[in-house]
Parts: sequence; C-alpha cells; structure tokens
Amino acid sequence: MHIIHMNKPVPEHNSELESAVFRLAYESQRRNFFSIPYTYYQLDGFRCPPLLNGYVDGALVGTLHPEVVQAVASKVPTVLMDVPFTDTVNHIPIVNGNWVKGFDHLLEQLHTLGHCRLALLNTSTAEVENNSEALYLKMLRQSAKGIGFEIDEAYSFWGNFMPENNDELLMQYLPTLIDGIHKKRVTVLFTPNIYYASFLRRRLLEHGIQSPRDISLVAPQIEITPEKEIATLFLDRVKLFNVSLDILTRMLSSKQSKSTGALIEPSLLKNQTLGCSPF
Repeated sequence: MHIIHMNKPVPEHNSELESAVFRLAYESQRRNFFSIPYTYYQLDGFRCPPLLNGYVDGALVGTLHPEVVQAVASKVPTVLMDVPFTDTVNHIPIVNGNWVKGFDHLLEQLHTLGHCRLALLNTSTAEVENNSEALYLKMLRQSAKGIGFEIDEAYSFWGNFMPENNDELLMQYLPTLIDGIHKKRVTVLFTPNIYYASFLRRRLLEHGIQSPRDISLVAPQIEITPEKEIATLFLDRVKLFNVSLDILTRMLSSKQSKSTGALIEPSLLKNQTLGCSPF
C-alpha cells in the first residue's frame, strides 16, 4: 500500500502526483507487487480497512503524522518515504533526500559564482514541526551558518503561506525583494517551492528585472520530471521509489522487522536562473 497525506479534503487534479502514483505502481509491478494507493486528509481522516484488517503485506508511507506511521508499522513492514522526519521513528527505515549535503553543495557553488548573501522566502511565521518546507529552510540555515554564508533577514520574507493566499503574500513580498535587488543587497533568493520562484520570476520580469542577470533563483524539487527553467536541487522521485521498494522487499523476504533507511543526494540543476553574482 502507498499511503499519501493530502493537503486538501477534496483532491484536485495534480499531474505530478498522479504521475508519481502511476510510476510507483509500475516500479512495484516490476517486483511482483500490486500497489494500492491510499490518500487521506488530516489525522482524523485516516481510515484504511484493507490495511487494518490484514489484507496488505507492506507499506510505503509519505505522511507528516507520526500516529499514522505507528499504526501502519504495527500491522505490516513499513518504509517511510520522503517524509519530514530527521530521525527514525521506532527504527522504521526512512528514505529521504540528503538535503544537508545538497544545501552545502548549493552554497559552495553560489560562493564560487561570487554570491556572498542570500534572501529566504519563509513560508511560516512559526516553528513548524513535520513540514517539508520548514525543514528545508531550517537545514539551509544550518548549512549557511556552517559555511559562513550570510542570510539577509532584512530582505527575506516571513508569512503563513497556504494555497489560497500564496499569490497575495508573494505580491506583498515583491516590493521588498525589488528594493533589495536595486540596492544590490540581494543576489540570490531561495524559495522552498518551485511555484514561488516561478511566480516571482514572472513578476520581476514585469519590472525589468531578469534572472539570473540581476538575481539568481533556486528551489528544491522532488519530482519525476525536473523543472527546466528554475534552478533546483533536484531529487529524482523514481530513485526514491526504487530505493524504498528495495528496502521493503528485503524486509518482506527476510521477515525482519528492522532495517536501515537511506539518504539520496539531490543534484544541483542550474537551468536558466542560476548565474554569477551581478556585482
């Protein structure tokens, strides 16, 4: 079973998510598994009779709810896959991106290109547990501190981003970002989601600001098909699937309840928005 947490109570068309579900089903079938996708919204929405009644042999779980993880793992061999946890949960194997190493590599490359400071788009005004975007920013800040890269808080932005207010908050940030670019205080902006970077790139162009001539834009991405325009730290979701399935296969074949996870290093794709510092 492939267990996925949804961001909304009613699912909307999402080509990447749908491609991911079909691709996981394909990779599972190659190993003689039959993959059943199961989605739920919020913790109290988790109801999964096939699993709880013993009709499932193993599970790949991508959820931010530890309670769900424990419930599933108590029934069948379980692998956590692309989850916002940094440590194992009761020895349940986790397959995640090695984002710490990826962010170190990103900042080293930025320094090589002449950048010395960056601005951040913070998508929450509070410390959020088990949130991928918040975790990206936390790890990036740790890497910046270790490498000695400066984060310009004056030209960064904090906001409680949700699907219904994304565009409004980005437009609030735009004047601050433009001011920082004109004053040569900001040469690179990191956003924890490709959408934010794409939106701001279009709005900046309307003001005559081009990327990467005037500012570099970069974001993390976990997909099957990489973004072709925005510079990304790209984690191949197919590789994530295959490593997770390999671990689950070993757990099922040996009937072992414990197994180790894996970290997959993301690749830096410069694409069209990562270049040398403009000054």
